Order: sequence, then C-alpha cells, then structure tokens
Amino acid sequence: MTSKEPGTGLPVFNIVLRAGLLHENISEFLTRKERSYYTADGDVSISIEAGSLPAVLYVLLHESVHVLDISNRLGEEGMPKLFTDRPADLLINGIWESSNTKVPAYQSPLFKMSWFGDGKSAPIGAAEPTYRMLAQTPFVSSYGSSNWHEDVAELAACYYLTQKLDQPYRIVLKRGNELVYSLSPMDGALVRARFPQITSLFN
Repeated sequence: MTSKEPGTGLPVFNIVLRAGLLHENISEFLTRKERSYYTADGDVSISIEAGSLPAVLYVLLHESVHVLDISNRLGEEGMPKLFTDRPADLLINGIWESSNTKVPAYQSPLFKMSWFGDGKSAPIGAAEPTYRMLAQTPFVSSYGSSNWHEDVAELAACYYLTQKLDQPYRIVLKRGNELVYSLSPMDGALVRARFPQITSLFN
C-alpha cells in the first residue's frame, strides 16, 4: 500500500511491502493474489503467466503510479491525474462514472459478486465467465476493475511489463492439465486503445 505522510512540506510517501514478495517472481505474486479472489474447488486452478522477473519490480511500478497520481492531485481526493498538463479525466473518461462506479457498458453482476464487489471470495465456477467478461472491457485485471485508481495503476504497470520489458501477461484457467480458458488482456482492443494515454510516462 502507498500513503502520503501528513504534515510535510514536499510530498513524502510511505510504501509498505509484504516481506514475502521479496522471495517471489511476478508470476508467483500475481498468481497467489488472483487465487485469493476465488474459493478453491477440486482440480480447477488459476495461474498468471507474467515472467520470472522479481515481484518487487511489478509492485513498485504499481505503487509508484499511486505516488504520481496523489502528488499531482496534491493529496486531494479525485480522479487519477498522472500528468500536470493534461485533463484529469483523460484516463477514465468513458470508463468510470465515479471512483468505484463503472459506466453501464462495463458493469456486470459478475464483477459485483467478485471479491471487489462484496468482499468475499467468489466460487471458482465464476472465474471463467468473469474472465470472459473482463476480455470485453478496458481493464487489464480483476483488481484493476475495482476502482479507477487501481485501474490506472494496473494499466501502467502491465504496459511497462509487456511493452517495455517484453514480458508475458496471461490469465490461465485449467481443469487438471486441460486448458479451460486463457486471456491476454494487453492484446484486447479496448485495452490497447488506452496505450497512447500512458505512453509518455515511460519515454
């Protein structure tokens, strides 16, 4: 998690990391995180294939976007603002109505029944239809679909991971050894349409 230190002149931030991730690679970290959203059942499994770079790289990428966002908003609540010279709604226009309310086109009962909807693990049987729904949205992950700040942080981190570091990013659902469904969110047309909005972060 990332938080702004109160009562300081220039913005000062605390980034708190779970120590265990220092011993994980990105695939292990994201797989463990994704599996926690669903109740285990039999031989169905979820994996995230995101390469073998250290997990701390991905986490710091994600959290640094929050730092940039909060800094440019001077610590005030509001829509993500990664750039000081562009409209703040650039990254969420047509996607979010408010911080945790998607536009109607991207709302789904599947998202509401997820961990981010009611705070409870969803049955594993909901995973495949949820990922198929995710494929029809501009979100790169279930976590990113939870609110507009996580959406932007996930998008930026996954962009750098896949487009700059040439790493994979696939969500894989299997039953035993049989592939049930696979999704590469960064290949989706709605996700790729957002690339120009964040490209300059990494130039």
